[in-house]
Amino acid sequence: MSKYFTSFLLFSSILVFSQEIKTDNESIKKEAIQIIEKVKTKPSLRMGFDLLKTTLSYFDSTIKGYEIVADYKISKKRYITAEFGYDYKEESEDYFNYKSEGNFFRVGINTNNFKNQFYMKNEIGIGVKYGYSKFDKTLIDYTVRDNIYGDKTVNSNTKYSNLNAHWLEVVMTIKVELFKNLYFSPNISIKKLISSKEPDNFSNLYIPGFGKVSLNKAGFSFGYTISYTLF
Repeated sequence: MSKYFTSFLLFSSILVFSQEIKTDNESIKKEAIQIIEKVKTKPSLRMGFDLLKTTLSYFDSTIKGYEIVADYKISKKRYITAEFGYDYKEESEDYFNYKSEGNFFRVGINTNNFKNQFYMKNEIGIGVKYGYSKFDKTLIDYTVRDNIYGDKTVNSNTKYSNLNAHWLEVVMTIKVELFKNLYFSPNISIKKLISSKEPDNFSNLYIPGFGKVSLNKAGFSFGYTISYTLF
């Protein structure tokens, strides 16, 4: 009888001990999740630069510029974004050549729609931005058509200063954490020009920070950024 009673006590002790371990594990897991959620919602600042623009500036003499990017986390999924930079671009059309150069900035908000597991910090974001550019444009030369004596190229170098443009854009970004706090981010933007100041008889076909302007005042661009979380 005592043998069975001893076995029963031993078995009961094992069950109680196992239950305590299970309870402790669940408590630890719950605390870990709370810590992770706290980290995810903690404000943070991330800064970087546009890798594509920098690379093109190095290999193509008709393109110069830079772009600094930053975002600040205000909640678990939302970031305030800001970018500013300088853009220089030479363009050739059918009957004239010109160049545009100036400064620009964009501000907006981005929402992360990717559900990370535990300490993962990758992102798939959709955002909206407002952009502004102040720039100059120079008509380098143009061609005068003449069916009798032949076409003639006229060197102009006429500069139009203090031009500006306002636009909105929808942006999709993918951020991948390559190493701790270091991110690589491809992105695409669809833009719509709101207004622009332009010279008489010379449309703004290219706007620094906006890019190529289509006939319906829309634009499209893509890029790659490298950024680092400062805190």
